[in-house]
Amino acid sequence: MRGAARALFVYGSLAPHAANAAVLAGLRGKWIPARTRGILRVFTRGPEQGYLVLVPTTRNEWVAGQLFMSSQLPMHWPRLDRFEGPHYRRSTSVVQVQQSPSWSRTMQAQVYILNAPLAWTQRVD
Repeated sequence: MRGAARALFVYGSLAPHAANAAVLAGLRGKWIPARTRGILRVFTRGPEQGYLVLVPTTRNEWVAGQLFMSSQLPMHWPRLDRFEGPHYRRSTSVVQVQQSPSWSRTMQAQVYILNAPLAWTQRVD
């Protein structure tokens, strides 16, 4: 997980200019277009209502997002885990990084995935 500890795949509110961008704004790093296998769902209840959540899959379904790479991430994981709360779980995932014009580079990164009953969400199409 060493390299993965310095990379976070972001697909929702932590992205630059999104609702919770300030959570990562103080960290030095770079953003790169990326994608990972999974499907997006949205919480339909609880404090996360309206927020996206990723459900990993092995099928050929992709979630587009951005990869945030920062050597500062390892010391911020506890804070980020608390921010995401109990209905998200941080997991290591394989992501593909866009290298124009294709998705040729593959690497591991942390990603926050569903840690709640699937019934609390609905699929985003």
